[in-house]
Amino acid sequence: MANDIETFWDTIGKIMVCMVTTQDGELIRARPMAPFVDTDARAIRFVTDEGSAKMFEMQDNPLVALSFVDGVRQNYVSV
Repeated sequence: MANDIETFWDTIGKIMVCMVTTQDGELIRARPMAPFVDTDARAIRFVTDEGSAKMFEMQDNPLVALSFVDGVRQNYVSV
């Protein structure tokens, strides 16, 4: 199992763009963002404007989906 976890962090750490999906009422919105993957802290961080729509959407509904694609290596991760 530890190998799967390490593979997860190693895979997403090499991907420069992540689709971040949020919910706004009945609407689902996905947008590309640059993830800052901190493998040691086991954290994925993003930089955005605190007044952006996605911030309000996440405050109202903190469930989000992150989709990573490495088309060259054919690696796909959805969290």
